[in-house]
Amino acid sequence: MQSFLTVKEFVSNTGCSVATVYRNINKGLLPEPVKISPNKVVFPEFELLEIIELQSSGGSEDDVQKLVSSQMESRANRLDVIRNNILSKPKI
Repeated sequence: MQSFLTVKEFVSNTGCSVATVYRNINKGLLPEPVKISPNKVVFPEFELLEIIELQSSGGSEDDVQKLVSSQMESRANRLDVIRNNILSKPKI
């Protein structure tokens, strides 16, 4: 099962501020969070771990931006598959 982190949990784990999180989202250094309710957004934990691993191995900001772009594209593709599966099921 996939784990998720709220923005608050991410901030607590990294020590950065909420403003820094959203600044890094705008710079393409973090993926967009997933809205799961009207007042709650989360990050898929595996996406954040991929970014941390890349940064730990010396990845540049450009490398991180490319990874985040790839993550967002993969996420969109997964959502398309889910939507198509739901729409293609016969109505009972």
